Amino acid sequence: MSNCPVIAGTNSVGLFSLSVVGGNITSTLPLDNLKNPWRGRPARITTTATTVEIKGTSPSAITCSLLALVGHDLGYYRQITVKLYSGQNQTGTLLYNSGAMQSNRGDGTSIGDASDLWVYFPAVTCFSFTITITGVPVGGLINIQHMILDNALQLARGFDSRALSFRFFERAKLLTTSAGSGIPENGQKRIREFTWTFPALDATDRMLLEMLEVASTGQLFYVVSFPEGSSREKLLLAMMCRLQGDVVYHSTGRGANNAVTLAFREA
Repeated sequence: MSNCPVIAGTNSVGLFSLSVVGGNITSTLPLDNLKNPWRGRPARITTTATTVEIKGTSPSAITCSLLALVGHDLGYYRQITVKLYSGQNQTGTLLYNSGAMQSNRGDGTSIGDASDLWVYFPAVTCFSFTITITGVPVGGLINIQHMILDNALQLARGFDSRALSFRFFERAKLLTTSAGSGIPENGQKRIREFTWTFPALDATDRMLLEMLEVASTGQLFYVVSFPEGSSREKLLLAMMCRLQGDVVYHSTGRGANNAVTLAFREA
């Protein structure tokens, strides 16, 4: 795997039936909340066990290369293992085994009010998965905002890290309704915004970015800027986000290999 950006633009989790072993699901925050990207409505599991498993099975085969837990509160020193299977209900061939990953280390990130954990791997076609969480969580609660399972795409070239633009900014404390009233904003308070600039792109990458631009209106993407970067790079620049505005092309005198700029904002 090269250190070029990875972009997930669709999500197959909605096709899976989800269940939990080793814990109880809070009725008002069901496991199906993992299928919805809205902040403030996590899936919540209560447990006193040392190991909890989240299982999923699909009626049809799903091709995927990225799995992410977005906005979890597991904290440090929980171990998470991802396994994908060729058959339904965790049967058949074990297609992928991530091995034990620290929840906020390695491929884990910790930003704002919660954390992400993602793993990117050679594409497999599976019917079921297991996510094993080891380590008693604080207070016996596990909250996870969202899960992504997608056949993500990796660009052939990386962006110019010297031209990388990145910032935090604060969400408004109140949202304004159509009637002019103010209501509390319960989402993450500090969100991230960043810009990629590619000095040149090959034809395949240009086609991919043009497809993203066409499909980008309101669409959520999960992006990993540095798949093989340092822990800090992974921490800052892997997130669920939206494309901001148009893909901007800059003439460089190189014909079709114009420079390209994309801006993303955390969703």
